[in-house]
Amino acid sequence: MPDSRLRVLMVEDTLSDVQLVQRLLARSRLPTFDLRLATDLTQGIQTLRAGGFDAVILDLGLPDSSGASTLSRLREADPDIPIIILTVTDTPRTVLDAIRMGAHDYFVKSRLGDEELIHKIVDAVV
Repeated sequence: MPDSRLRVLMVEDTLSDVQLVQRLLARSRLPTFDLRLATDLTQGIQTLRAGGFDAVILDLGLPDSSGASTLSRLREADPDIPIIILTVTDTPRTVLDAIRMGAHDYFVKSRLGDEELIHKIVDAVV
């Protein structure tokens, strides 16, 4: 990994989930993370198009979009960016659909740990 700082866009409208991800990423020494937040899909797409991000953490349930169309619309904005889905469920159908639509990986909010999140982001970028 050429740079030890990764720029991650998080598209999430639930403050407690944002704070959890911030705390988990803050524990990492290498790489370090520059986390930028968008609270709806429209803002997320605009921010992503501005460029400079290494990965996206995406909640599929946002105020202006929900479900598979959320991933599809973000993927259209940048077809090459690794997207990691934030989900409340890990039903096989949900996970399989997200991966088929171009998500790099996913994690379940209730079972999120710092090692897992950091590993998923690094794995998506390298």
